[in-house]
Amino acid sequence: MMIDSKLANSFIERYSSFLIFTYAKYVESSIPDDYNILKIFSTARDVYNEDRSIFDEFLRAEGETIPLIDDAIQSLKFSQWAYLKDTTKYSLLINTEDECAYAVQGLTDPIKEICGGPGLYLKTGIVQLGDSFVCDGLIEGPIVFFGKNYKYDLNELYKEIKQQKRFYKKPSQLK
Repeated sequence: MMIDSKLANSFIERYSSFLIFTYAKYVESSIPDDYNILKIFSTARDVYNEDRSIFDEFLRAEGETIPLIDDAIQSLKFSQWAYLKDTTKYSLLINTEDECAYAVQGLTDPIKEICGGPGLYLKTGIVQLGDSFVCDGLIEGPIVFFGKNYKYDLNELYKEIKQQKRFYKKPSQLK
């Protein structure tokens, strides 16, 4: 339920650099002494989600591209997700707004270890990294647990999503 560690570390390094660049340029030019890196990254991700041209600025400033990683960052889908269940290979996340579902892996830890397991709504980003959908690792609160009625409704929605072929296990299915 996690991707290759070398690929994960490459993504984390590039994504972190991009988020720090974004924060420094669009939020505050210097990071405060009492900083919370997760808050800084989440704030920067929110800024990027509103203006996707920021990544082009980052690439110009960097002077080099890393196609696989850069494509992943540009594919970021930031949303509220219903975390319905885990399988041995992925976590099932449903975007109830778009009525689609994704088989999502963690970067360095399974999603269930980050949030405690399925049965909840969470706000996070998903990227297309290589042949997988991957959680960007930044989970914003509040995490809201859903009860049995919501779980039933989400399972019914998942059945509809599968019938409509809007359940994606691999990024290649989106093309």
